[in-house]
Amino acid sequence: MEQLEPKPITPAFWAAVIVIPAVVVLVLIWALLNPQSLLFLNSKEAIDISFRVPGEPVTRSLSQFRGRVLAVTIWDANCPDCQSQIGILNELSTRYSREGLMSIALTPADEAAIRRIASFQGMSVLAGNMERGQAEALPADRPYTYLIDREGFARLRFKGVRDADKLDKTVQKLLEQ
Repeated sequence: MEQLEPKPITPAFWAAVIVIPAVVVLVLIWALLNPQSLLFLNSKEAIDISFRVPGEPVTRSLSQFRGRVLAVTIWDANCPDCQSQIGILNELSTRYSREGLMSIALTPADEAAIRRIASFQGMSVLAGNMERGQAEALPADRPYTYLIDREGFARLRFKGVRDADKLDKTVQKLLEQ
């Protein structure tokens, strides 16, 4: 009986053995460093923050708005990017309020800072201040924005500014649910 000799391993095989795992590792690293790139969070992270709107005697809570899609940004008074993000949420709110979107801007700043931002932007965004303890429990990066579905769960979260066109498709998907 004739013995079969093993065939040599080709360079294409070695390239695949090295390149494919390297690409997988790089994609995983990129996804971990850019969690906002994942369109929808698979986890059900309930977001409920209480806040006060200047001039109103009662404390409100995000849970009061169940049934609506919420775009909530956490901002600081001396943050230019925060003001830009609030303007973008205002644009989205104007575009989709009839379909059930509500934009909310929350800060640990005092009421005077909230009034300055609200009057400066001429906004339809609901602006309020939350307790410092709640603000400290949230991510420290500002602005930090959540898109919350009708059931009160965060479906997208990101830091920094994201323009309305990039958020548009995600908002539409949430409004369709």
